Amino acid sequence: MTSNTQWENLNIFDQEWSGQPGQHLIHVPNGDSICITVSDAVGKSKLDVIVISFMGAVSNPGRIDVHNFMVNHSLNKNLPVIHVTDPLVQYSDSMKLAWYVGHDNDAFTDELISALKSVQRKMGKELLFVGGNGGGLAALELARRFKGPCSVITWDAHTDIYEAPQSLVKPFLKYLFNFSNTLLQSNSWKSHCKKRTFGRIVTNVNSDETLSSPRRILFLQNSSHGKPLIHAELLWRHSGQPSLSEGQNSIDENRGFILNEYSDMDAGQYMHDINEYIGMFSDKKYKPFAI
Repeated sequence: MTSNTQWENLNIFDQEWSGQPGQHLIHVPNGDSICITVSDAVGKSKLDVIVISFMGAVSNPGRIDVHNFMVNHSLNKNLPVIHVTDPLVQYSDSMKLAWYVGHDNDAFTDELISALKSVQRKMGKELLFVGGNGGGLAALELARRFKGPCSVITWDAHTDIYEAPQSLVKPFLKYLFNFSNTLLQSNSWKSHCKKRTFGRIVTNVNSDETLSSPRRILFLQNSSHGKPLIHAELLWRHSGQPSLSEGQNSIDENRGFILNEYSDMDAGQYMHDINEYIGMFSDKKYKPFAI
């Protein structure tokens, strides 16, 4: 990979980037930066898609190793992948709940979508948005807003931030909104926080538009993790899908989910399966649930 490249603004990135690998920091007007890492395979791959991986809060992007979590532990290194770093890591190394999408002026999200549209236009390929946990929320929500040729694979997505474990949610809310410990320790903390965050950040992605915007969706849930049915059922409730059970379910040939149980000892198999699904989706003609 090449060394780090900084781009003064999105327009310059759009004009001059043509698939070069390495870490790229794109400055945006509100003071944030879009931090992406482009794999060597992006400019060379003959696959139909570019994988856009939404990473979690691993470490500060000023450190070179920020992207190695996904590169070394999750996705096949031969895939054409662009890793997008959670914007929260620019401010705090302590965040454990990854990703927030949108804030008071939505500027970062709009700029990120523009950057992804630039990638899609330059490479001439469908984008495959992938992510787990909070990165799964980002993949689903940004695919909904993208309004272009894209597909989505998520695993253990936090479709509703407030249904994530309290140990993750409360530090997230305290940092973003400076909520007091008194509020967060009260019995009614969740209802109060929902009212105060409404319209300011995206806290859930459960809507008809989320289901219809991406061309293909695979929603993978590990049923041994906490509250998997809540996330899956919330996502599919508008489709008239019956209650979930172990195994494969689908709405149509392009949209569905797989709910299986993996123990903690099956982590390697879980990521192997995810890579298998991503490999299948790399053929843009692949219909995951065709009978």
